[in-house]
Amino acid sequence: MVDVDLLDRIQKLALDTGDATTLEEAAQIFSRYVLQVDVREDGLNGATAEAAFTTIMNAAPRAFQGGVLVRLIKDSLLETGWVKGRAASDVISAYGCEQVTKLSDDYPTLVLGTAPTEWPTRGLCMTVTHAGWAAGVISRPGMNLSRRPEFPPAGVAAGSIGVAEAFQAIRGNVRAGRRDQGLSLWRPDLEWVHPAAFGPAVSGLLAPNKLHLLGLGHLGQAYVWTLGWLQYPDRHQVELVLQDADVLTRANLATSLLAREADLQRKKTRIVAAAAEELGFETRLYERRFEEYEQVGEEDPQIALVGVDNPHTRAILGHAGWSLIFDVGLGAGAGDYLDARLHSFPAERTPEEQWGGRSGTFDETVLDLPAYQELERRLGDRCGAIMVAGRAVGAAFVGAFASAVAVSELLRYYADDKRRHTVLDLSLRDLSRARMACAADWEGAENLGYVEL
Repeated sequence: MVDVDLLDRIQKLALDTGDATTLEEAAQIFSRYVLQVDVREDGLNGATAEAAFTTIMNAAPRAFQGGVLVRLIKDSLLETGWVKGRAASDVISAYGCEQVTKLSDDYPTLVLGTAPTEWPTRGLCMTVTHAGWAAGVISRPGMNLSRRPEFPPAGVAAGSIGVAEAFQAIRGNVRAGRRDQGLSLWRPDLEWVHPAAFGPAVSGLLAPNKLHLLGLGHLGQAYVWTLGWLQYPDRHQVELVLQDADVLTRANLATSLLAREADLQRKKTRIVAAAAEELGFETRLYERRFEEYEQVGEEDPQIALVGVDNPHTRAILGHAGWSLIFDVGLGAGAGDYLDARLHSFPAERTPEEQWGGRSGTFDETVLDLPAYQELERRLGDRCGAIMVAGRAVGAAFVGAFASAVAVSELLRYYADDKRRHTVLDLSLRDLSRARMACAADWEGAENLGYVEL
């Protein structure tokens, strides 16, 4: 039998597209994927830039398994979030990237900092850029956004978009890396480079002081990753309720932003709690599956950030009594792994109306692909091939991007904007085609507990 807990979720992409006929071939394909990052002298100036850089260092090696090569012009001491007090060079090595002095023309390159008038290589280059709530990449030398004001979730989004564009380019998308691609986390309906898309001043922004995080896999860890970049004056004032029943397996490593090899077979709650507490957050652990009898108490968080892929669990979310729910679903196959759909509740449809009666399925046509035919032949059993085919394709940069969107939507709630998205459909395949629906008669935020950033 094949142990599906050992199946690298990003490598599965090569099986589902027919690029690889065996698991070994899939691993070989990904071992040839290399990304370069050119960090210019001002490339780490500010909290948002640090978030972009560190998100790339964390997410990129999980997809570019041939290596992430970083040219660092200035070894800055970083000041915020997950890397506060650490040198940039230490961050590079801590996430398994490699510092270099020269860049190759053969690999895609992400440029951080003021865009040069000429690209650093003759290969594919993009500037990772941001301004307020807007984030993305620009494909022309000498062009970038102002990188002010600071809004760290935009850094997480910008870094994720950069990795996604480079990954799509190396996978054969001829448009990726040769276009400007981005999103306004404030107004996804606007052109992201327009000043109106940069959002309001961040100074004095409010953020929740209590959150319930349900599911601590791909998305749950990404939520905490983005929350860790928010500039809380005192994180001890913030409580995170962490709920999950599973342990970390090797298959999860490609998508788990807070996990390392040493965490294998540890409970996900303990992994996430240790990381969050090191930053100063208070945590409470629920090491059980979410059931429909669970009820929120007066002292419990009234807001839930949900990252589960089980339709039954999602259907009963409305039973617990949370005042506000943000749920994100990610694509699971070769055709939609770059997609993310956010739902927020209350909405016109309840969670039960949205997901009730659904079951988790997969595209069974992939079983006709050479990889699964060969797997069935080797095993002498169709069940093993079905087990592998039923596992989701996953990329850490997609989860990081989706978490930046979700956390920004949460902060919008406290910003008392007149828009709350009940549905927001996005795809890193083409961010210009965002689709959304807004809550009817939305009158702004109810006080669900907050602290000032």
